Amino acid sequence: MIASVWLLSITLTISRCPDKSTLILVGSVLLGSSVFFNLFLLLAIPAAALFFYNKKLMNIQSVSSKFPTTSVRTYSYKELEEANGGFKEILGRGAFGTVYKGVLASDARRFVAVKKLYKVVQEGEKEFKTEVTVIGQTHHRNLVGLLGYCDQGVHRLLSKRKVFGEHVSISDW
Repeated sequence: MIASVWLLSITLTISRCPDKSTLILVGSVLLGSSVFFNLFLLLAIPAAALFFYNKKLMNIQSVSSKFPTTSVRTYSYKELEEANGGFKEILGRGAFGTVYKGVLASDARRFVAVKKLYKVVQEGEKEFKTEVTVIGQTHHRNLVGLLGYCDQGVHRLLSKRKVFGEHVSISDW
């Protein structure tokens, strides 16, 4: 019913139009622009989806390759905060951060020392990555090993094994 009314309307409009070539020209322009717009959408939507997928994939790869050669674990800020009981028991302070005593929830027998870094600036991003990479690759009987790190926004923390009964200098940390 609606289609027949629409067709009748077009027929009446054509019969009233003094110049049929103008109508053909307008119809051609409308049809051409409609086809062009539909083709544009047909190509733009998959291209945008591919762009955002690749961007997301690159972000995932950059995070996973942030510290490629280390065997350290990534901790969330919440995990390390819970391990330290809200950063209450201080072991020492240094130029770059405060060291806290804690116990990891995953292993109640594993005591850790968590260094909470003071200054978090963009210029320090490279230095933080370098520190995690170098300390994570260093293995020596006289050095405390790096268990993991946290790099969430303004929170940068290093988690190391806590050694009891031995003289360990926090300033060497």
